[in-house]
Amino acid sequence: MSGKEKSRYVEIWYDVVDISDLVKAVLLCIIIAFGTFFGVKPIVQSMYPGLEPAKIRVWQLVSSLFAAAVACGIAAAIFKPKRILIEEVPREGVVREEEI
Repeated sequence: MSGKEKSRYVEIWYDVVDISDLVKAVLLCIIIAFGTFFGVKPIVQSMYPGLEPAKIRVWQLVSSLFAAAVACGIAAAIFKPKRILIEEVPREGVVREEEI
């Protein structure tokens, strides 16, 4: 690979990911979490009129955290891993050594 040519993969937490998929997944999570944060306020206000503003913010926070977790699950389902797993059967008489 030449000095000017960049890899489209990057290693994060001992896993190889595609940079464009990573950016798309992060944007998806941000959009869903922020959309839920700002969208749940009028819903909570209509369901519980006269609720204290601090409790409305708690509803916003909890619902946006839940939405972020759901968004991470969606991103994991959409963007598949890029790793290649190769399993080899050991030859006869060869003892497999594992690092502990």
